[in-house]
Amino acid sequence: MTWCGPAATQPAQRTLGGRARGHHAPFLSFSALPARTWLLLGAVVALGVINQMYNIDVPLYVTRALHLDAPLVGWMAGFSAALEIPVIIVAARLANRFGKFRLVVASGVGAIVFFCLLPLATSAAQLLALQVLNAAWTAVSLSIPMVMVQDEVPSGAGSASALYSSAFMSAVVLAGAITGVTAAAIGFGNVFWVCAALAVVAVGLLLARARS
Repeated sequence: MTWCGPAATQPAQRTLGGRARGHHAPFLSFSALPARTWLLLGAVVALGVINQMYNIDVPLYVTRALHLDAPLVGWMAGFSAALEIPVIIVAARLANRFGKFRLVVASGVGAIVFFCLLPLATSAAQLLALQVLNAAWTAVSLSIPMVMVQDEVPSGAGSASALYSSAFMSAVVLAGAITGVTAAAIGFGNVFWVCAALAVVAVGLLLARARS
């Protein structure tokens, strides 16, 4: 949203060199973004979609498909959230050592493994154990790419944040539509196989970025 207050109506003063003097916000030109940044954003959207699809589908899968108690969903969410904090701390250190890109690719592979194992889990113990892997890939995929976008967008951290937020909101909208259609067509459990396929797409985009 563009600010239309009094400050925006004041004409810009120019120096002898021709540059505008005074406060102005950096402008982000999408055409200036390199292809590798768009590939990263595509992977961010894919990973964001599967994360949201999981959050939407797992309560229905646990209660309606597996016929387990509803409180189990809360225990799964709480356990995963508690693990994400130390994972983020460890990931920040590993990123400096092994590189952000490799860490994000590893998280994408972890997402593939997680969503391939999830439909096979039928007990509370198995579902809780899988939250370790869920926390690992989620913590990395939703934190490290933000830093990578900030490093590559030339217009500053504000533009990078707006771009990343737009990608995340797009993922939220797409996740709701895909989950609804998929669950109605093939069932709650098979939604996770679609998530696994989208995780493969995300890893493919990241590998294409490495070649670009």
